[in-house]
Parts: sequence; C-alpha cells; structure tokens
Amino acid sequence: CDWSSDVCSSDLNSSVNNVFISEAGVNPLSSTSEWVELFNNNEFEVSLDGWFIDDIRSGGATKVEFSRTISAKSYIVIELDASLFNNSGDEINLINNNEQLMDAVAYEASVKGLSVGRTDLLGVSACIMQPTLTLPNSSCVITTSPTPTPKA
Repeated sequence: CDWSSDVCSSDLNSSVNNVFISEAGVNPLSSTSEWVELFNNNEFEVSLDGWFIDDIRSGGATKVEFSRTISAKSYIVIELDASLFNNSGDEINLINNNEQLMDAVAYEASVKGLSVGRTDLLGVSACIMQPTLTLPNSSCVITTSPTPTPKA
C-alpha cells in the first residue's frame, strides 16, 4: 500500500483483508437483480480487481468476476446479471484474484424482497433483514438462520 496516499494498488489486492460480505439480496423482487454488498473495514481504499462472487466453491453456478474500488470504511454493491443463489439456502463466497476465499456467508432460507445480512461484520450472527444498500445493516426481521461461515 502507498501509505502516503492511503491507497492499496491492485498489485497488492490479493493480500488485503477486512473486506466483508455485509448483506445480500438473494431472493429479489421480480423487477430487480440479485446483489451482494461488501464493506471495506480498512482505513484505506482497496482495489478489488479480478475478484469473484460465488455460491458453492468448486461447484454450483458459475462464479461472477468483478473489478471495483471500495473506499475506506465504505460499502459497495455488486449487482449480478444472472441468478446465482438458491432461495432455499446457499453460500455466498468472496474470492480474491488469487482464488483465495476472503469471506463467506451461508444461509438456510430467504424471504422475497428482504436481504440476508450480518448484524456484526466481525461476528458470526446473521439474519433476514430489510435491505439497506450502501448503509449500515438494519435490525433482524427474522432471526432464524442464516449463519455466516468463518473466514478461511
């Protein structure tokens, strides 16, 4: 990272930690697409060049590659062009450009139009909630599963 400008270059983005799956729209209303919200918990901007969103690693649907920059302590939303997640339960995996798992969330159910989100990015609890794209997550609407999977 270039600490004088608080920016990490894309050459170093595979080693960046503290980028989390915050929330996901896995069962959207018919007029919208699935999406995954990421949060950069670093004090510097991070370039996520050639990163992926995937469901079950090494199986399931085809992973979705994206390249975005995320500002320090900020959220971005990755909109998916095609359905990737199962409404009845699935995994959401964030994979870096070196194919390393950076974060993962598993869920066992979804509700149309609501999101699956973490109540604490550093914790292990998650729930079904009202979508809050690019803002801190809301309170749980349904507190039964899903449960995030710890980082690898």
